[in-house]
Amino acid sequence: MLFAGVVAGLTAAVFGVGLAGAVSAPAPTVEQTKLGTDKRPPQRLRGNGLKITRMKYGKQRVVFSVAVPGRVASETLVALGEYQVSFCTQDDISGGGAPNSACKGISPYGYTPQVRTRVTLAPTPKATAGTVLADWQTTECRNPTHHCPIPFKTNFRGGTGDGYVNVITAADSGGQNVDKDDVLDVEKKGKLDVTRIGANRLPDAKVFTDSTLNAKQIPVVPDTPNSSPKSKVAFSVRVRDVKKHDVLEAYSNLTVSKPSSYQFNPLVTTKVTANGRGIVEVNGPNCTGTCSIVDLGATRARKPGALRIKLVVRPVRNDPAAGGGGVTLEAGSLMVIRRRAR
Repeated sequence: MLFAGVVAGLTAAVFGVGLAGAVSAPAPTVEQTKLGTDKRPPQRLRGNGLKITRMKYGKQRVVFSVAVPGRVASETLVALGEYQVSFCTQDDISGGGAPNSACKGISPYGYTPQVRTRVTLAPTPKATAGTVLADWQTTECRNPTHHCPIPFKTNFRGGTGDGYVNVITAADSGGQNVDKDDVLDVEKKGKLDVTRIGANRLPDAKVFTDSTLNAKQIPVVPDTPNSSPKSKVAFSVRVRDVKKHDVLEAYSNLTVSKPSSYQFNPLVTTKVTANGRGIVEVNGPNCTGTCSIVDLGATRARKPGALRIKLVVRPVRNDPAAGGGGVTLEAGSLMVIRRRAR
């Protein structure tokens, strides 16, 4: 289960440093739960962008990697997270976008890039081949959407031995001709979290949910130095009886719509926080009509007590003259799974 499955599963449940190989999720005993995290795609991938090829899977790259040494058959592993790429708009190409964007100076492309993603259990942190945990899924990165967040999730039994959970990406033109400099911008955000659950810990999972929207309408304001757009809380979950080192997995989905009268596509970003600290960092698309945003991530509790997990939303527009108004939060949910560390 990767993207469509993530959204369907969430709906049903509501319900129910370089390449990280340096980051490890240590092997648990039957009485433990362990967490390993890789933050940020590799510098070279961000700097050069994701190469677009004419054929599917023509240039595969590792976005994230977490080591899982000493796997045993009795454990369960959960891998989840997200990364984000961007369509190279004319503004990006001419240098009006991010200063270090890989889009600057490339040839414009008129097709819609197809971004392919899968999750593997690989022998090295740079390997694009290995045991497939979640097979190729496709995300269309369209010009009007611009920012394209890509969530992923899979769970599997531990097997035996050492390995790496690798998130693989590739982009193609759907068979249309490409220029040699065609790329997608890979943004400096996202992460992969790998939870390793000992056999005796799996039954201890506790689920907390919220599917009642705290806000329905959110104003869209200019994103300029003179404005201060504020995030609004869409969902809020209080996770009780948290112990130090417990692992908290967050699963959220949100459907947002903009008025048909808008002549612009507001950028709608979301973030999942735990007592103000990010579990899933800011991401989101430019909403062209009705858009669905999925956030997946995990964190480890730093101290005992209760935690407030929130999904916050922030819609902005880049053009101050584009007019006012707001977006509508249609539906969604936030689910948090608390897993005992020991």
